Amino acid sequence: MRKIYTSIDLGSDSIKIITAEIFNKKMNILASSDVKSNGIKKGLIVDAKEVSISIKEAIKIVEDKMMININKVIACVPSYYSTYEIVNGEIDLNKEEEKITGYDIVKVLQSAAKSKIKPDRELVTIIPIHFTVDDKKNIKDPKNLYGKKLSVKAMMVTTPSKNVQSIISILQSIGVEVVDINIGPIADYEEFKNNNMEKEVSAVIDIGYDTTTVSLFNKGIIVNSEV
Repeated sequence: MRKIYTSIDLGSDSIKIITAEIFNKKMNILASSDVKSNGIKKGLIVDAKEVSISIKEAIKIVEDKMMININKVIACVPSYYSTYEIVNGEIDLNKEEEKITGYDIVKVLQSAAKSKIKPDRELVTIIPIHFTVDDKKNIKDPKNLYGKKLSVKAMMVTTPSKNVQSIISILQSIGVEVVDINIGPIADYEEFKNNNMEKEVSAVIDIGYDTTTVSLFNKGIIVNSEV
């Protein structure tokens, strides 16, 4: 099945948009744009009107290339004051003869985050560290296993709500819906990771236009970042 995704990154120097398709488990880049940004300082929005103009310009370039309308995006939000917290969740499976599915994994991750997100913060992502099925511990992927209880230890990443809402409100004002969010450090790691980084403690350094972000990962799991 063919799926098309569009992602937007609002930087201090430029606004970048990329549209890609996932087909046969491979990603193919279809179009991209890179325009000078206005109204953004040190990664944060200081003039919504100017930012809107820059976003519209970047979107139009991609739309003209592909002859389609972009109305949904994945947005990269600032990592200022992001927090990284280890959380635990557990659910009863109640399925003696059925295998653990992706639905069960989502449900146990939701249980790990439940009631742990403060009112002034937004959940960016929750990354499983390892699962436990009954008494079997340190399982990386529990799908297709059998059990009565599924537990997870995970890293919960949150960011201040104002960092997210300012971007969402601007995009909504120009008719674009934000369907998901991410922070730069996680995206950077996914781009540059290798087998050694998956086994060790590593750092990713992003030297931007007027900010530098240093992010620390432990065996592929983000544990901290500083801007």
